[in-house]
Amino acid sequence: SAVGRLLGALDHTPDGRIRGLASRWIAGTNLGGTADEGVRDDDPNDRIPHQLRRDQRGAYAILEWVDNVDLQIGNAIDVLVTDPAGTRHVKHYRLDFDGSLGAMAALNHALRIGYENLFDWSNMLVETSTLGLGDRPWLDRKGPVLRGVSPGFTAAGFDPGSWKPDIPVAAFDDADRFDMFWGAKIVARFTPEQIRAAVEAGRYSDPRAVDYLTRTLIARQRAIVAYWFSRVSPLDHVTASPSGLCFDDLAIAYGLATPQATSYQLVSRNRAGRELARTAAAPGASGSTCVSTLPFAADRADGYTIIEIVTTRAGAARTLYVHLAHDPATGEPRVIGLWRV
Repeated sequence: SAVGRLLGALDHTPDGRIRGLASRWIAGTNLGGTADEGVRDDDPNDRIPHQLRRDQRGAYAILEWVDNVDLQIGNAIDVLVTDPAGTRHVKHYRLDFDGSLGAMAALNHALRIGYENLFDWSNMLVETSTLGLGDRPWLDRKGPVLRGVSPGFTAAGFDPGSWKPDIPVAAFDDADRFDMFWGAKIVARFTPEQIRAAVEAGRYSDPRAVDYLTRTLIARQRAIVAYWFSRVSPLDHVTASPSGLCFDDLAIAYGLATPQATSYQLVSRNRAGRELARTAAAPGASGSTCVSTLPFAADRADGYTIIEIVTTRAGAARTLYVHLAHDPATGEPRVIGLWRV
């Protein structure tokens, strides 16, 4: 039969099995692909242009981790669903990840995928001006010869700041280092054990593929986190109480920096910017730090105070401004905003 001939032409495992790919059916009314910019005219909840949404812009750091280059509009679907209360709303799904882990580069026999857009005018100009003799970093992109592993999925040569999907994405073009920090924080949360478990779920025929993909994902994860964390103040989880201010240094927490090479300078200011006090602090071994010597402003009922925290290491300084005010219910200070510069 025709089906038999097609199946016979596919790659079989030694025991005769054929690997296949299926997508789970998404419940609801399919509204079509998600545009990468603008909003849906028929969705009153869709108020922020997609290219300005942090979850879209910061997704760059997540998608480059697994090399998911296939980001055409049809691979993001909007679906109208009805919740148990009878309210209808639109859900957004990102799907079709079968081009990840270097698969697109292998299937299309094009190792440039992930380094250039399909039609990359800037690179075309360089290629033309250099007569094709310019640097082509993807030529060294060669993974091991293992069943189920693409030669295009490597950690060597991976640059988190220059990865490109197959087609330009408006949200990525508008993204900044703060969006990337948001995405890199999500990437950083995965432990080596979780990454290995995810790879093992693929049930690779060759156990060496599991080891290689796990190592590669961990190496790419570390490169992404190190790259984007270094471009902002990586202080997070900031809390305030009557006893002081506490925060976590994610660069230390994830092993990218040491407490010994890190120092903090903190300045407390009132609403008008007048300095109230300043102090120095050193991080704890885990990256958690609490400072109890900075006064909060008392010249207004809301206690509005700005704490400037300058983190210095390896000769570089990054600044975070923490905005505080009294909680109307308790009268105690609380964090109402963070501004990274």
